[in-house]
Amino acid sequence: MSNSDISNLTLIAKSIAESGLSVSGNITGKDDDYELVSYVDEIVILDSFGQEVVSIPKDSSYDD
Repeated sequence: MSNSDISNLTLIAKSIAESGLSVSGNITGKDDDYELVSYVDEIVILDSFGQEVVSIPKDSSYDD
């Protein structure tokens, strides 16, 4: 999928995963509207069609 929002959505998901917070909400991007959902083990962001565009496991460590 070519989408200019993906890199920003990935940054948001990684930040939430690192924080340990549980967050659910909506994000309006340049290309689409997204739903963000925190599960016990991952952060998932879905597009307006319900397709998963970002999935970040909560137990990963990040070296950005």
